[in-house]
Amino acid sequence: MGGLARKATVLDEASIETDNFFVVDAGNLFFKSESILDGITLEVSQINAEIILESFNSMGCNAFSPGSFDFAAGLSYLQK
Repeated sequence: MGGLARKATVLDEASIETDNFFVVDAGNLFFKSESILDGITLEVSQINAEIILESFNSMGCNAFSPGSFDFAAGLSYLQK
């Protein structure tokens, strides 16, 4: 579907047509692979994941199903 701005635009347009819909995501949301990429620190990856989480909360995401990439920083981080 595209980046965060594109998703926000699509949801804004959908909310004009109706206010009764659910926003869900199929996963692989927070990280780009099943492990933290070389050259990128865990801290930077986690900050990026938190920005994505805040964005999805702002967009009104109702639910998401974690994909394998979402576990890159570990289960305890994902649960947090």
